[in-house]
Amino acid sequence: MVPFEEKDVARINENISNGRPADFCGVAKLYVGNLSFTTSEDELENLFSEKGTVGSTTIVRDETGRSKGFGFITMLTEEDGAAAITLDGYDLDGRNLMVKKPREN
Repeated sequence: MVPFEEKDVARINENISNGRPADFCGVAKLYVGNLSFTTSEDELENLFSEKGTVGSTTIVRDETGRSKGFGFITMLTEEDGAAAITLDGYDLDGRNLMVKKPREN
C-alpha cells in the first residue's frame, strides 16, 4: 500500500471537517497546455496555488513517462478557477501557458 502524501492527508481532513466527501478535489477543472516537457506537477501546483486552493494536478504523460505538454488542474472553488485562468499566457519554464476550461464531451 502506498501512503498518502502530507498535502493529500490535509485535503482529506479539510474535506471531512467541511462536510464534503473525503475524495473531493474541487469544482473548477482547467486545461493547462503548452507545458515544457520538464515542468513537474509540483511546479504547476505551486504556481496555481498563488491563485487559490489546488485540489489536484495531473500532467498527461506517454507510456514512457514523458510529458505530452499538457495537463489538468482542479481548483477548489469556481472563484479559484476564475483566478487561475488569469495565468493564461504566463511564462513558465520558457513557455507561455494556455489555461482554459476543458472541452465538454
